[in-house]
Amino acid sequence: MKILLLSIVIALLLFASFGCGSKRRAEVTERVRDSIRTEVRYRTEWRRDTVYLEIPKQVAERTAKDTVSLLETDYALSVARILPSGLLQHRIENKPQKRPHEVSTPIIYRDSIVYRDRNSVRTETKEVRLPLTKWQRWQMRGFWLLLFVGGLWLGYRFRRLWLPFAMRLLRL
Repeated sequence: MKILLLSIVIALLLFASFGCGSKRRAEVTERVRDSIRTEVRYRTEWRRDTVYLEIPKQVAERTAKDTVSLLETDYALSVARILPSGLLQHRIENKPQKRPHEVSTPIIYRDSIVYRDRNSVRTETKEVRLPLTKWQRWQMRGFWLLLFVGGLWLGYRFRRLWLPFAMRLLRL
């Protein structure tokens, strides 16, 4: 039993020492002297513009026992008449039209001046990923296999702890 435990520990140490290393760092140093300063100026001009407002068509109708009825709007056509039954019918109907309306529209001008001085240094570090070798892929698969075997061994080793609990659960 001690030999099995010792061989598992040695195998784990070997797996840890020969682990995967697919990342490689490549440092690229580019010496560019560059400095940028940007000056932005905003200028707003107001222009008068005409907007046409759409007035939707609306219909309203009213019937009353009266001889005089007045329905009036700025954009409407009104018709009133007396019915043969003695009732006054008044109908008002809005005319669909577009009304001009003057508005002030802002126009914003943006002027940018870029000043460039070449005085700075820029260094970049890039990480390059290489594909895994067959040995590294085997090591990754072997870890899960070793973890599974270790879990089975631990379950067998400590079966006196979990087996009575499992048997009690199965009886319910």
